[in-house]
Amino acid sequence: MTTVNVLEQERTYPTDYSTLSLHTGIPWGYRTNAQQILAYLREQCALIVGPTGSGKTNMVHAILAGFARAEDVLTWVIDLNAGSAGLPWVLPALNGQIVREDGKPVRPGIDWLAGTFDEAMTMLDAAVRVAKQRKMGYQALLSKANTDLLPISAKIPQIMLVIDEGAEILVSPDRQVRKLGEKILEVIRIARAMGVRTVLTALGATGSVLSNLMIRREAKVRVALTGSETEGMDLSKMFPGSRGLRVDQAPYKGAGFMGTPESPAALFKAWRILPNQIREITAATSDRHPRLDDVSAKAAGPAYARRWDADRTAWMRDQAVSDDAGDDSPVTPGALRLSALNEQQESPEDALARRFREEIDAQFGTAPEPHTTEQDDVAERPVGLNLSALRDEQDSPAQQAALAALIAAGPAGTGASAIARTLADGFGTTRQTVVGWLKTWLTDGTAVRVGEGTKARYVHRSHTPNG
Repeated sequence: MTTVNVLEQERTYPTDYSTLSLHTGIPWGYRTNAQQILAYLREQCALIVGPTGSGKTNMVHAILAGFARAEDVLTWVIDLNAGSAGLPWVLPALNGQIVREDGKPVRPGIDWLAGTFDEAMTMLDAAVRVAKQRKMGYQALLSKANTDLLPISAKIPQIMLVIDEGAEILVSPDRQVRKLGEKILEVIRIARAMGVRTVLTALGATGSVLSNLMIRREAKVRVALTGSETEGMDLSKMFPGSRGLRVDQAPYKGAGFMGTPESPAALFKAWRILPNQIREITAATSDRHPRLDDVSAKAAGPAYARRWDADRTAWMRDQAVSDDAGDDSPVTPGALRLSALNEQQESPEDALARRFREEIDAQFGTAPEPHTTEQDDVAERPVGLNLSALRDEQDSPAQQAALAALIAAGPAGTGASAIARTLADGFGTTRQTVVGWLKTWLTDGTAVRVGEGTKARYVHRSHTPNG
């Protein structure tokens, strides 16, 4: 009776958002005695199956919450169903809908989100490059630690790839989708030692899903959310060697069976995570997310550095609800109003670039905006830098901040490395990206180059004799 009561109760995700670590385990739910069950994923992948209505999506959010709380994990999410699994962890932060008391921008609760085939392939290609580059770039560290497992920490975080319905991708008959599946298997095959692991979900524990040797061998952390559904729920295949597991033992939403190498398959239940908790956790853990280490960031390249650029996240805007156009349309309290994306709200990156401009304005003074009634009154115009280019000519907040840094450098000028360091914390911009912008600015006359070789500097045109 006690077992049934515990599983029947709906318990919300614990409000203690304290720091977690990959090495000490990530809580995924609780057993029939209410004790938390932990997933240890340094070397293991995970497989979660559950039919529609079983609570699988909710559990994915609970898993993402645990990863967000970890100081040594970066989470990349693939969901070809319009990115729905990751949007609640991304949009409130990018839209500026979450405000921190200290006024700092809030980073998304996950590190990368792919909702399209192309973006998913870009992400997986980056993951493969990261794994290979880590193997070469950290040879000295591996030798010093006398191990073939990369020492994961906040400085060298593990990348957790969460792929919703990823198991179905692996068995899809579609040729294009099959390419995605092959890339997922490549990540699983080559990246264990170098700290890239996957969490795959599926609609059922069927032979087609579990027939892949790589999944059977690597995904030893397994969850079956039954919801009393018997169709496509072969527990003997999901948990080989376990006996006495019956679907009717867990007839409640969010309940099922979970097994790990450390804890045999047994009844468990996932916490219910509420939308407001996702926003709370996103804000509470914003400063906790590690940065991708330099070796990995170099391997991931511009594909990773520019993952939040407007053109790369345009598909998120397309998810705006079509019948939400009216200004007085009712919005459920606490719900995510996706139409806000079309209202051009200031994102954290825009806010950072704006504050950068304001600091320069305060130091140097700024010319008035173009197309104002004052533009012909040259005598009364304040002497200063014309920063209107930051608003009209640059495509992304990162470029705006880079141009602001170039202007702030004054007649002495600056270099690509210095600008990249300035942008590293707010945007994760690489030196290679800055070099590309500088070349463009040289071509269009925005900047000039002074000096040669290692002494070369870039100066904004406003600081040149002809500026």
